[in-house]
Amino acid sequence: MNELIEIKSIKAIPAKVEGLDFDKARAAIEDKLQVYSDMVVTDENTPSIKKIIAELRKESKDLNDIKIKIKKELTKNVTEMETEFKSLIGLYDNAVLPLDS
Repeated sequence: MNELIEIKSIKAIPAKVEGLDFDKARAAIEDKLQVYSDMVVTDENTPSIKKIIAELRKESKDLNDIKIKIKKELTKNVTEMETEFKSLIGLYDNAVLPLDS
């Protein structure tokens, strides 16, 4: 197998995300959300609480969407590599199947 794929020549470079300060983001989010930690829901403030919940869920979804976008970009090469390897492995499967019947 080594003659088919020269393992020594394959170089995997780990993905690296730059420009994101997670500590700063965490501090900002925690600071923003601190306001809601002592909030009590009553019949009178239920409508405003529902608005707050909707806003927080939207912000959470927006943050998750950013994560998904970044992850998709980072894993693009891995996905392409997996597809290529599956194709190569499929060649063996196609050769073995008629012999194994």
